[in-house]
Amino acid sequence: MLEGVLIAESLRVGAQMAGIRLQVTNLTRVEVTDAADDQPRLWTLLDFTAEESAAQHLADHLASSLLRPTRS
Repeated sequence: MLEGVLIAESLRVGAQMAGIRLQVTNLTRVEVTDAADDQPRLWTLLDFTAEESAAQHLADHLASSLLRPTRS
């Protein structure tokens, strides 16, 4: 069984992760008081589990759905 945490604000606008069976085990909203200027102050954390057989599919979707870091 895979376990992970996804920060919802790390997904790029328009990203869609369809066809992946994730079980959300916890949903938390946190305030980051020392966030950098280019980071959101409020974060949504989704703890999840998924089947091992979904690992590559999940990794591929995450790779194409996450925001790219900005360079200074």
